[in-house]
Amino acid sequence: MDRANPTSIVSAIAAARENARALRPLISTEMWAQLNVFHKWLSELEPGALRPGNLTRLLNRIKEACQTHTGITDGTLHRDQSSYIYRLGRMIERADQTTRLIDFKYHALLPSPGDVGSQIDIGQWDVVLRSAAAHHAYLRVVAGGVTPAGVAGFLLLHPHFPRAVTFCVGEADRLLGVLRDRHALPGAAAAAQGLRALRVSLGALSIEAVIVGGLHEFLDQVQRRLIAATDDLSTAYFGAAKSQTQS
Repeated sequence: MDRANPTSIVSAIAAARENARALRPLISTEMWAQLNVFHKWLSELEPGALRPGNLTRLLNRIKEACQTHTGITDGTLHRDQSSYIYRLGRMIERADQTTRLIDFKYHALLPSPGDVGSQIDIGQWDVVLRSAAAHHAYLRVVAGGVTPAGVAGFLLLHPHFPRAVTFCVGEADRLLGVLRDRHALPGAAAAAQGLRALRVSLGALSIEAVIVGGLHEFLDQVQRRLIAATDDLSTAYFGAAKSQTQS
């Protein structure tokens, strides 16, 4: 709820609404209306909404509002350049946030090395799946129940789950290709090359190889490559200075 923190939920939705206001002629009436209702509701939240007994309900409602916005956008946004840029940004953001979710579990949640593989550890990995809305999909396609390697592998390397890093990078590569070829936006060559190389490298990896080489180091490398692609896209299509996007 901290408006001074640019990554707080309230600040993020306020920034999204401001972006939508600036681009109002390009987005649907339904997108604009839902985002306004969402922003107004968040702006009027009282501190009591964060009490332990209320927090789960609050967070579920925020997730549902975000999912509603995604659904409305997919169903109403005209499929022109703006639609492809919107979805390209969403895929890069999802890939980045999935790596951070895994990294947070890896570094912050485990109480001690002796708890690796314990019920506490497995329970936390199960929560990571639920946080990524991946629990049901994971149980459908991965045999052997919830394991650290299984969850990390699914969220990083599964090619068909919409929030897996490999899926998101592949979609980002495809969407940028459409923008460059079909919609005559020839810039962002470095981003195109970087996303294509990342997609190929992810497709050739196993989770066992990632873990042996260092999970945190791998996640950090993926994040840096996504930041580099974002930097090039921002410069090529929006005229942003590199120093601004890097900061």
